[in-house]
Amino acid sequence: MDTDFSKAIESDFSLLRKSTWRDTLCLGELPFVNYSVFLKEMTEDTLSKNEKDHQKTKIEGAEKQHSSIFKVGYFVYCISDHLLYKVIEIEKDQEGNPTSILILSQDDSLKKEISDTQEFANFKDSITLILSIFDPTQSESSIEVELKLYERLETSLQRAFSGFDKNIFNYILFYKGKILNRKDCPYGIQDLKDDDTIFASYSYQKLYRFSRFKKVVQNDSWWNNSDCPESLIIVPQRSIVLAGFSCFAAQNQDHYYLRYEVHVDGRVTEKDQLIASDWIHEGGNKIYKLMLKNPIEVEQWSKIKLFVWIGKDFQTSGNIETDFGSEGDEYNDIPNENQGIFEIESNTEVEESWTDLYSGHFGDIFYHLL
Repeated sequence: MDTDFSKAIESDFSLLRKSTWRDTLCLGELPFVNYSVFLKEMTEDTLSKNEKDHQKTKIEGAEKQHSSIFKVGYFVYCISDHLLYKVIEIEKDQEGNPTSILILSQDDSLKKEISDTQEFANFKDSITLILSIFDPTQSESSIEVELKLYERLETSLQRAFSGFDKNIFNYILFYKGKILNRKDCPYGIQDLKDDDTIFASYSYQKLYRFSRFKKVVQNDSWWNNSDCPESLIIVPQRSIVLAGFSCFAAQNQDHYYLRYEVHVDGRVTEKDQLIASDWIHEGGNKIYKLMLKNPIEVEQWSKIKLFVWIGKDFQTSGNIETDFGSEGDEYNDIPNENQGIFEIESNTEVEESWTDLYSGHFGDIFYHLL
C-alpha cells in the first residue's frame, strides 16, 4: 500500500526506524544498515509530555543564557527599573548555576537580591539607544543602536555611522548636554537608560599638515612601477587621527594608477586602489593629496607603515615618472605646526622601496589631534 509520508508527518505522528544488519564481512566489505521506516501514532499523553519537555528545555536554556551575563564586579542593565546595576555577589548551586545574585545600583542608592531564576531574563548586558547625527550638509539622521555595556562607543557607534557613510571621528558626541569621550563604555555613563538619545554633531576639527622635505627635485625623475611599492614609517609622538598623505604627481601625464595600504602596529587598517589625478599645484610643485576614506585613530608611539604602488595601470609594469623630495632627514628643521609630532623611519623591510627617510614620496602627512 502506498503511504503519503508528507501528510503523515504533518499530523501527530512520530517517525521511527527499524534497522537490519547485513553481514558482509565475508565479502571483505564493511557492514551496512538497511533502514525501514514506519509510522506510529503518538498518544495524547506522549504529545503532552513532549510539549512539556520542550517548554522546560526552552526555559532552562533561556535561564542559563541570561544567567551567563552576571559576573561579580560587572554592570548589567535592568529592563524594568531602567537602571544599571553592579553585581556584588553570586551564590551558585552544586552545578555552578547562579541561585541568588546581589546587585547594587550605579549610584549606590539601591541594593537588592535576585533569587528567582526567572527574573534573570529581566537583565541584559547591552542598552538600546537612539543615535541622532547632525550634519551641516544634510538633514538629521537617526537610527536605533544596541550597545554592549563594555564596548567602547567609538567601536559600537562606528557601525551605525558607517551605515550613513560617515566616520565617528568627525563628530562630537553629546548626552544630556555633556560631551562624551568616544573611548567611554556605556556602563560608565551616568543615568543612561534604554531609548535615550545620543546626539552626534559634526565637528570642524582642524586638519594639520606635516611636511618632511626641504627640497623637491624637478630636474630629475623618480621612476615608479606598479610592481614595486614605495613605503615609509611614521611614529606619532602623541595620539592623532591619520587623515591622509601626499605623493608627487606624474611629470608628463594627467593621471596614474595608485594602490595604497595603511598598516598600524602590523594591522591593515585601510587599503584601496584608484586613478589619481586632479594634481594640486603649490609653488611650482605638483602633488596628489590622498585623503583616507575612514580616518584612523592612532595611539601615541604606534608605528604607521604607508605603502603605495604607482604605475600606468595595474596589469602591466609600465613606469611613471614623478618629481621627488630630498633632504628628508632634516624634517625636524622644517617649520611645522605641532613641532616634533612625528618621527620618520625608513621601512627597511621593503627592499624594493626607493622611498626612505631621505627622499621619495610621502612629502606630507595630514592629521587631526586627539
